[in-house]
Amino acid sequence: LDPVELQALPYEQATLLQLIKTDNKVFNKVLAVFVSLCGEFCELKHEAPRHYNAILMYGEGVTEAAMADGDVQLHIGRMLVVLQDLHNFVNRIYEVVRNCVQQLASLYAQKSNAQVISVKDVHFTTLVEHLSDALAILITVDHFVASNQFLLDHWTLYKRMMKSVRSQPDRFGTSDERLRQFEKLVMRLEGDLLDDGVVFRNCATQIFDADGINVTRSGALHDELLACMRLIFAHLDARIGEHNETDQRRSFVGLCGMFALHFHLYRQTDKRLFKGLWDVHRRAPIVHLGGNQPWFANEFLLEQLPHMAKVLGGAKGVNVNPYRQQFLQSAVANLGKNVQSWYLQVCTW
Repeated sequence: LDPVELQALPYEQATLLQLIKTDNKVFNKVLAVFVSLCGEFCELKHEAPRHYNAILMYGEGVTEAAMADGDVQLHIGRMLVVLQDLHNFVNRIYEVVRNCVQQLASLYAQKSNAQVISVKDVHFTTLVEHLSDALAILITVDHFVASNQFLLDHWTLYKRMMKSVRSQPDRFGTSDERLRQFEKLVMRLEGDLLDDGVVFRNCATQIFDADGINVTRSGALHDELLACMRLIFAHLDARIGEHNETDQRRSFVGLCGMFALHFHLYRQTDKRLFKGLWDVHRRAPIVHLGGNQPWFANEFLLEQLPHMAKVLGGAKGVNVNPYRQQFLQSAVANLGKNVQSWYLQVCTW
């Protein structure tokens, strides 16, 4: 650990409300809400790596042969605090995502007397980008949990231990009531975090129609989200696989999540945009999420929208293995050349 750390982040002396000051009070309030949501999304994105590392590092450097009896249960017992913290973090993302969608639905109310302000021909692309970043966090958590077999196997062993405790609670210094409460906590953590793909699915399928706000029946919001996704994809598609690419692949993960959320909301899909998202695998078949974890957009899209396989032409169109093999062979063949190029770039920098 570094004993001294220097943070070179810029410090903003002006508050958001000071920056948002016009003669239109309604516009000020609308802008303040969306800017606050973007700020909340940024804070969640900044906090996310702490939770990623806890999941990725569980079981690292440990072999089953070196573990004594009861070590697995002790490890999971210590991990419960981390999982509870992750559970709270994920629920916070659910709340912010729901609030963001509902705010947009209120803004794009179809009845003229229910509209807060006229937003004709105005696209809140930046807000949708931040919303996509939050969805990328949920997708990443799902992927990291599913890929850590140590965590899943140890969790199963921990639940077996709980069955033994249930038969003799007095022996372990507890009571039936306390044990039932603890079992509820364990089952809630498993159902909300450890099931395959459950973190993103719970967000996309939550109830958005609430407090008199009709999200799923808002045709205007449907068109607005679709227009924003097209604009975002046009920007990402022009950079992915090019020499000037930076973090576009990470943003692409969020865009795929946004497309899936749009489908869950309206049960409609834009075939042209779907094919555009699908064809990205020709240039970027793999997206690196963190650690040694690759992510495949095609698998995610088919999992969320299985009916779209017909649009791709059936089994032949769905098969992307040749592109992955070609990408891997090319990467291996050009590894030495790329390393030398990266070394020169770093030295020049």
